[in-house]
Amino acid sequence: MALTAIERKRVEDAVDTLARYNKNPFINNFLKEQPKPKIPVAKYDKDELCDIVKQVLLGEYRGKKKYKLNLEDLITYLDRLQETGRQHLYLFKLPEEDRESLLVRFRNETEVKTLLNCGDDIYGDGKLIWETSDGPQLAQVRYGNSSTNQSAILALKWIETRAFWAPLQAPTGSQGFESPDELTETNPVVQSEDDESQRIQVRVKREERATSFFVIDLENGVCELRIQAIHGRARLARQSQVNTYRTLIKDLFGFELVGPTVLAPAVRRALTTREVNIVSCSAILPDGGRFIGGRGEFPPVDVRKLQAGVTIAFEWSQRGAGVSRIELDGRLDETLILRPLLPEQHRLVVERVRRWRREGLAVISLAEKDEAKQGGTGFEPIVEEATAEIESRSSPVTRDDWISIIKTPSSTACTISTTGIRCRGVGRSTAGRP
Repeated sequence: MALTAIERKRVEDAVDTLARYNKNPFINNFLKEQPKPKIPVAKYDKDELCDIVKQVLLGEYRGKKKYKLNLEDLITYLDRLQETGRQHLYLFKLPEEDRESLLVRFRNETEVKTLLNCGDDIYGDGKLIWETSDGPQLAQVRYGNSSTNQSAILALKWIETRAFWAPLQAPTGSQGFESPDELTETNPVVQSEDDESQRIQVRVKREERATSFFVIDLENGVCELRIQAIHGRARLARQSQVNTYRTLIKDLFGFELVGPTVLAPAVRRALTTREVNIVSCSAILPDGGRFIGGRGEFPPVDVRKLQAGVTIAFEWSQRGAGVSRIELDGRLDETLILRPLLPEQHRLVVERVRRWRREGLAVISLAEKDEAKQGGTGFEPIVEEATAEIESRSSPVTRDDWISIIKTPSSTACTISTTGIRCRGVGRSTAGRP
């Protein structure tokens, strides 16, 4: 039976989303889960596999083998991928004064059902929502161990139909999620027929099915808001999405989340130790100027003087799934995952960011204690001594090294250069006005 226009669009949109993931392991794993006869993944490249998937789902495949694929299975798989896929990640906490009482309620499914007052179809596997007409709709509430965390969790999933403007010939196939440049929405430029000195950027309105998650750790009350990455880099649009989901959570549970967690200490820590491959850095300098640096280029100032306006992007290698790219944005306190992560790697990234933040705060905390003991003279020497010690090491500084450095006093005075952390590159900076 012929598919309706809406059904065809659902198939095309789903396959287009699938095509934005790497062939291995993401597309391959979906096809390996299907019943026999299986599509031979080793025989085709990614674009060919996606074409076959689309043809089978549309009922237009004319090959000898009778492959069987189900669109609902593909949608469920894509939602699972998006849980650790390209996303805006924000770290929150439950209100401190109500944390224990809230956790007691959240651990009880009956209490949660009473609190949410939603239909039973959203619990467990949840319900399949194809499109929405009025903002995000709650599609799933589930308990268990998260795929990214061994602690007991309560997870909520929303589905939203988003409209966005895209290039007339949008990237497909081997482009898409594998390229972080997609978020910049670079548009094709065509020359005006009437005036050779004019060019026109052509964009068309498109829609996508977006999946976002809110995860509560039932052991300690820390929370993660994972919003599917929007198109474009506008901060206002990203902030609007955060506000939308914070309002939804408040309306459901009756409390305001605490956060998002400030990431500036984590960014400074990453810049100090350079234990990951930093590929870009942007910062507001103490004199009011702005620094923009590429791979291996760092701000020509003392890193600990950089405040919330600093942003870095770094590479994150994951065996069997290529290299992801992560961005820490101190302006929005956002962790932007530009390329999809495997569940275990997503957990490791979040743990690393939290550790960077703890250790970044530890330096200031220990220095303040020493300052109090020495009558106001201890802050600068301790932080400067720790920074200088790190600079002197050619290899990445481990967590144990870091704790040892900031807790072990030196018998000699420690000095730091006027440029603070040593730069491997120059980068670009603009001087601030006096």
